[in-house]
Amino acid sequence: MNSLFVQLDVDYYHNDRVIQAGPEAELLYIRSLAWCKASVVDGTFTVRQIRAFAPWEHADRIDDLTDRLVAAGLWVRDGETIIITGWRQRNKPVADLRKLADARARAGNLGAHRQWHRLADHKKPKDCRYCAEEVQDSEWQTEILPSENPQVDDGKMANSMANRWQRYANS
Repeated sequence: MNSLFVQLDVDYYHNDRVIQAGPEAELLYIRSLAWCKASVVDGTFTVRQIRAFAPWEHADRIDDLTDRLVAAGLWVRDGETIIITGWRQRNKPVADLRKLADARARAGNLGAHRQWHRLADHKKPKDCRYCAEEVQDSEWQTEILPSENPQVDDGKMANSMANRWQRYANS
């Protein structure tokens, strides 16, 4: 299984926004980064979802810690939605992950088609959509165009996220 990682600068705790929010809010912020990465969302979540990743000992202070993170500029609140500022600077958009997952699924289907129908002497089933059309080699490409942000890793991280997105979309 591929692991997911949150990009976190080793000097993040020197950032004025983190210092302003305080150590308890800092932990909630870091957990929000991990939760968003694992949940395959674009750095957004609802106020109610905070309880899913808030430290248990701070459950009664979620409103206060949320206000501190918003005041410090680490989160933006839009009604009941929270947006992590800077998320898109370091993470591939979910739409790109969907495209990658779709491309990888198609490449896998084409690979099975090539092995069992095209290259082997097997009978071609009538329900194989690839046998009915001529498949071009360009359709085997599984990589999507790089993100507009050069800091985003387009290799293992994109594949790991695509795997997670496929599991999520198929459930």
